[in-house]
Amino acid sequence: MDVLGQVMTLLRTKGHIYGRLEAIGDFNIRFPYEVGHCLIVTRGSCFLVVEGQKPVALVSGDFVILPTSKSFCLKSKLELKSSTDITPKQGEDYVQTGVLAFGSGEGLPVSMISGCFSFAFAESRLLTEYLSPIIHLKGNTPNTPIGIQTILQMIESEITQAHPGSTTVIDRLSEVLLIHALRNHFESLSENNPSWLKALGDPQIGKSLSHMHEKPEKTWTVEQLAKSVGMSRSAFATKFKLAVGKTPLEHLTEWRMFKAATMISDHTPMKIEDIALAVGYESDRAFRQNFRKIMGSSPREYKQRNLNKDMNESNGYH
Repeated sequence: MDVLGQVMTLLRTKGHIYGRLEAIGDFNIRFPYEVGHCLIVTRGSCFLVVEGQKPVALVSGDFVILPTSKSFCLKSKLELKSSTDITPKQGEDYVQTGVLAFGSGEGLPVSMISGCFSFAFAESRLLTEYLSPIIHLKGNTPNTPIGIQTILQMIESEITQAHPGSTTVIDRLSEVLLIHALRNHFESLSENNPSWLKALGDPQIGKSLSHMHEKPEKTWTVEQLAKSVGMSRSAFATKFKLAVGKTPLEHLTEWRMFKAATMISDHTPMKIEDIALAVGYESDRAFRQNFRKIMGSSPREYKQRNLNKDMNESNGYH
């Protein structure tokens, strides 16, 4: 499996489409905080205003992901000042009917498909810390990948026609759409934005990342990684740091800790010592030190916190 695929599997990314947003006339509606909100504009145009960011003009065919938990508004006009929150009644109707209508007066109608992406694994920062606050893909331009246009059309068709199994089809299509969006997003980043995700496109650095991600239990050295991609140690170390923003061993340590955290949060019967060995640590002490440094707690504390979280969720607390 490729590196991006490994990360998506590790995070257990899931897409879910809520339904349609229908607006007309003047509107300025505020949506609550939610990580991973996404919008697909199917008709008309409006403005997206995200807390702390410049307004974005949206038109039919556009796709937007908001990776961080920021409040946002959809506006018919930028000059509209006072916003309206979604009422509990509107929220209930939205869940039951799959349609949320808002706006007042006359004007061109605006239609959107609304949803979100969630991560079963709590450490989603492995991905989200490298994403822009707004990922905006313009759907109806010559530069838009055909794959993205096709998926957007398929999602709209499934929602409109409501075939048997449409909900499942739409959710899976949204996950495919996320992969396409991430590819496009990282390809568009400048060289001044180093990240391991952008570095996947580099033949040598991408290959070294694959080696580390596929076999985190191996005792990798910078020399071994450099040799595996046909580079000298110094040239490889310099290029890796420029592309990823971290040294090879810093990235390897971080990936090992995320892998270990996944195993712990899965409530595996393995002992902490065995998990340490599975991610390349013969020294239990070194593993615990690095785990605390990166994850913010000891392995046992992390395990207990996840147990408490799962118990609360099973009892209906969030």
